[in-house]
Amino acid sequence: MASNNEFLTQESADLLIDIQDEGLLDEEFIIANIVDVGEESTPGSFKCDDCGNICKSKGGLTRHRNCKHLQLKETFDTSRNTMSSIILSDLVLESQKNLSEDNCYNLTRRECFNKNSTDQELIEAQNRGGLTAVNNECQQIFVKAEIQFRNETNINHLQEIDINRMTMELLKDTEVVSFYNSILTGCGVDIDNDVSKNLLENMVKLYF
Repeated sequence: MASNNEFLTQESADLLIDIQDEGLLDEEFIIANIVDVGEESTPGSFKCDDCGNICKSKGGLTRHRNCKHLQLKETFDTSRNTMSSIILSDLVLESQKNLSEDNCYNLTRRECFNKNSTDQELIEAQNRGGLTAVNNECQQIFVKAEIQFRNETNINHLQEIDINRMTMELLKDTEVVSFYNSILTGCGVDIDNDVSKNLLENMVKLYF
């Protein structure tokens, strides 16, 4: 049978919760003072390391930390994980640089280490635009390529995709040629006719 202390503890807890539901008590007061039935209620003080708040029981301290400081802990953990990822990325890049320059490795291995750096330089050069940045005319050529690709592949039991044939058909398309001529005019550079055709062909194949 429950003792009077346990009964009063449960009764007091229910009373505090009812009063809190009416908005008459602060939630912090509830957390600091409520004691679950069966929880050790020997007088003592339990200090919160985060804010210095004093709770009367270990359970009260646990409830206080979960209510008041859980979000702070989650934010800290997220920041710590992000920082760890940044540090790890920097370490990998630094290691790659050191390995690519270390003469203890043969030339073939050093070239492999340098490959990613070279590829990144190419990507950055392309992002600057080259002869011309991707403009509306480029997009229209890509739209034509997309339409043709979908038409060619929208069949049942497709066995193969003839990229070369689709490319040649697009190179003869009057709209594609018109868009491409506008690109050449806008770049302000005189380009040999054969080079011009190769550029258009590679542009279309790149999209495919």
